[in-house]
Amino acid sequence: MFNDVHVARMDINDYYTEYYFSALAIYNRYKRFGFPWVGGWQEQPEYIVNIIEMFDVTLEKYNIYKARKK
Repeated sequence: MFNDVHVARMDINDYYTEYYFSALAIYNRYKRFGFPWVGGWQEQPEYIVNIIEMFDVTLEKYNIYKARKK
């Protein structure tokens, strides 16, 4: 799911779709308020867990990249 796919700089705007921004809104609400339903991650819909994992992994890779640049 999270392989190191490289996107050409000129194609990056094609990824900022309505779907991306709705996923980002879900992730931001999760970071601020926690899971939307009672219980742990197993009690959440799969799409919620996938969104959280996607953004967390992306942020982690970005932080590693920035740390190497220093």
